Amino acid sequence: MKQFHSSKCISRFFSTGALTVLVLGSLSAPPPAVGWGDRSVERIVSESLSRLPAEVTDFLSKTDRYFSAGLNVSAGRKELYLGFSRPDNTGFASAALARQLNILSVLYEEGETPYLSYRLGVFSSAVIDCSFPLVLVPADEASIRKNFSRDVDESIGSFTSRPRTPEPIADPDGYFRRMIERSSGWLQPVISQYRVGRGYDTVARLAAAESFQAAVTSLADVLYTISRAERDAPVTDQERYNYYRDACRFYLDRGERKRAVEAYRKLEQSIRDHRLRPVESLSEGVERYRFILRLVELEKRVFSGRTAEGRVLGARRM
Repeated sequence: MKQFHSSKCISRFFSTGALTVLVLGSLSAPPPAVGWGDRSVERIVSESLSRLPAEVTDFLSKTDRYFSAGLNVSAGRKELYLGFSRPDNTGFASAALARQLNILSVLYEEGETPYLSYRLGVFSSAVIDCSFPLVLVPADEASIRKNFSRDVDESIGSFTSRPRTPEPIADPDGYFRRMIERSSGWLQPVISQYRVGRGYDTVARLAAAESFQAAVTSLADVLYTISRAERDAPVTDQERYNYYRDACRFYLDRGERKRAVEAYRKLEQSIRDHRLRPVESLSEGVERYRFILRLVELEKRVFSGRTAEGRVLGARRM
């Protein structure tokens, strides 16, 4: 997916009657080796958001630059959150996507923050990636992926999006498994068209149109499900800690110290509520000590010298 220009306000919402559309501004930078081009991503996101309840689009509108930053995230950062770069292992990828959906659904209920909007952008980017027909294209067929992506982008305006109300995802693992299998099922038919010189002919056009529709539907379902915040799956202490730790760093990197402090308080409460288990081995002791050092370092960044506020938690773990 191509990256969005981050030096401007690159996304904004505007309403026309009951329709809310996300408009994406100028796009730049070469795409990672996934597939959808600029115009394709713009249409997928816009069509998906137009189907969501107003309370969801209002939140994303207020935090549009954070949501866009998530859409614009590097492949490496996305892999850190998800645990994979390409869905080569369908079972692993679907389980990882399902876990992220559960985490974001639970944490959505804890507050509609800018960092949450960023993470929704990251997750949206992953869902769009996995909906591309040639997401699993072999390295030696990279030129076909490039040509197909270009051809799709040039014709994306002619695609018709079939209206469908978003539905809650009851079985995330199964849902994402079917999503990946559906998109990757077009791989060989599309490659064959380009190999024999037919290029963007009937089969390739059909693959593009159907995958576009699937991407729109999947993204709308995902954001709708997360916004309902009704997942029963528990979030582990480690997942909650990782979320708020990264939120602290996210805000600090943007000079938003007040928000960093708020995120740190969430992290602090999470650790206080769930006491760390006793150390049972030397290796666990070493890892615990490293954890404490990382925590103290984060405290220093968050509170910037105000040690009376921030050192309590780290000192307690020492």
